[in-house]
Amino acid sequence: AMITKLVLQRLEPVQRKWVGKGSVLAATYLAYAVATAARLPYSIAKTSLHDEWAPFKGSSGQVMLGSLDTVFMAAYAAAMPCMGAIADRTNQPAFLSLALFLIGFMLAGIAMAKA
Repeated sequence: AMITKLVLQRLEPVQRKWVGKGSVLAATYLAYAVATAARLPYSIAKTSLHDEWAPFKGSSGQVMLGSLDTVFMAAYAAAMPCMGAIADRTNQPAFLSLALFLIGFMLAGIAMAKA
């Protein structure tokens, strides 16, 4: 924080504005990258579901995993316009922060679930 304060004090107001916007953009991009990367273990876990869990064993197991993917992606696609409308009507930084926190909380909960 001290270094940031020293750097920002030496900049002109217009430069300070762009440095601030750039840092917010970088932080948001990093947060989304981490949230997206955290969902990748799902595709890895599907192989163990296919091998170890009774509903996904056998010839219909691959079809059920494909259906699970389809339902997840359809729900995700259907929720995006709704979330966009909510974000437009609320405080966008607070909404984004809450959404990223909830993603992290749910992923932590999934990670702690017993097999």
